[in-house]
Amino acid sequence: MNVLFIEVASDGTVGGSHTCLYNLVGHLDVNRYKIHVGFYQANSYVDKCKDIGASIHLINRKPVVHGNILIRKFRNWYRLIYMHRQELSHIVERNNIELVILNNSVKSSNDIVNICNKKSIPIISYERGHLEYSVLDIRNTKDIVASIAVSKSIESNMKKQNYHAETHVIYDGLPIHDNEEYCVNVNDVRIKHEIGLPEDSIVVGIIGNIREWKGQEYFVKAFMLLGEKYKNLYGLVVGGHAAEDEEYLESIKNISRSSEVGLRLKYLGFRNDVPDLLKIFDVFIHASITPEPFGMVLLEAMFNKVPVIATNLGGPVEILVNGDCGILVPPRNEKAIVEGVEKYLDDPQFRSEMVNRAYKRVIDEFDLRKTVNLIDDLFQDVVSRAKT
Repeated sequence: MNVLFIEVASDGTVGGSHTCLYNLVGHLDVNRYKIHVGFYQANSYVDKCKDIGASIHLINRKPVVHGNILIRKFRNWYRLIYMHRQELSHIVERNNIELVILNNSVKSSNDIVNICNKKSIPIISYERGHLEYSVLDIRNTKDIVASIAVSKSIESNMKKQNYHAETHVIYDGLPIHDNEEYCVNVNDVRIKHEIGLPEDSIVVGIIGNIREWKGQEYFVKAFMLLGEKYKNLYGLVVGGHAAEDEEYLESIKNISRSSEVGLRLKYLGFRNDVPDLLKIFDVFIHASITPEPFGMVLLEAMFNKVPVIATNLGGPVEILVNGDCGILVPPRNEKAIVEGVEKYLDDPQFRSEMVNRAYKRVIDEFDLRKTVNLIDDLFQDVVSRAKT
């Protein structure tokens, strides 16, 4: 079966949608599926997907930004609409695509939905965000066969907006059994030396693209308070950022410049060794101020037995079972984050019980093999229905 995944992210960052796409593509049965991936921007996952046998299609949809306004409008219509539709049609036709997977959302996917509808090619849409759908988006949900919500929180948001396609809640999984990235023994001291941390340092950190809704400022504010109490505490802010988030990044750096404590806070930018980094964390913090769609990095922390603090919104509430496997705190509340970190650092028994429950939950519920089996069944069902 020829399957086309479409990943539309084009802001210069990579995130959870890329990781989950890569994990899934790498574990689908190669004897059953021929995988094609359409990316709207070159990124670190292009070569990774090539290496595991996927055919890559880089789709050009960059707007014209220079020149006379009337000429620019015409050229953008030609490039962004006409040529975009032509390119998608050619990819579908040349490769005899039998199933299309929208890896981000049905939102703003009108062109591919129309193309597939005309060619009777079934579509499955992932929904990875708490989005506001337009009238056109909702209308297009009538033309997709099924959707995959990555959390019950997202499913609830879809239902509120009369999303028409049948919906399946399928959690993204972690490749915990057959991926060296998650099974390798790492020298903690070496990692600390590489990023300039003392061997005896206590490390707290936050991982994710730098965006205001991700709440990094509240992690930084909490760290500035904690650093006064724990003199060997160091903080890591890990994640890339898009051009439009430069101002926000600078604003949180300014917070850390307010006292000498901020000298123990390091901004590492994008890293492709997150599993290794987590092995030196003493506490992982997830500080989103709006509902997190899911939270793959929470699973990575839990698997590495790093205690987790997360805001009580969206996917993390489901992952942490309402606080049974990690501490949940209100959004925009650095004092609650401080209290959570103190609880983990000052109460070893509490910490041990929490991380052991969290680790067991990842093993029992978030094994990628379980995710792949559910998605494989859905793919087969959708295609078989399309043929009848």
